[in-house]
Amino acid sequence: MDLITVMGLTAALLFISLVLRRVERRALGVFVIVLVVPLLLLIAGWAQLYHHWSEVGVAAVTTVVLAAALGLFTSRFQRARSDTIQVWGQEKTPRPSPAEAAEMRAELLRLKDEKARLEAEVQRLKDSGED
Repeated sequence: MDLITVMGLTAALLFISLVLRRVERRALGVFVIVLVVPLLLLIAGWAQLYHHWSEVGVAAVTTVVLAAALGLFTSRFQRARSDTIQVWGQEKTPRPSPAEAAEMRAELLRLKDEKARLEAEVQRLKDSGED
C-alpha cells in the first residue's frame, strides 16, 4: 500500500465532502453531476485498472473520520443559510393594518368613481364637439 496514493485519494475525497457541505441546496444536483460523479468514476476506474481498492478503502475511511472531525470542529462557525440572508430591495413590505387597508380600499373606490366620471365627461365633450 502506497502512502502517497492514500494521501492523494484522501485529499480528493475530503475535497468532495467539504465542498458538498458548502454547496447551496438548489445547486446540489448540478454539483453532484458535474464534479462528484465524474471524480468518483475516475477513482473507481483507476482502482479497477491498477488493483488499488485497498488504498481507496483506507482513503474513504480516513476521509469519513477527517470530515466528521472537521464537521464537529467547524459546526459552530457555519455561515448563514440562504433563507436568513436579507438582500437590500428584497425585504418584505410591511402589511397595512385593517384600518389602513379599509381606508385604502375606500380611496381606491373613490378614485375609480372619479375616473369613470371624468371618462364620461370626456366622452360627452367629444360627442358635443363632433356636432
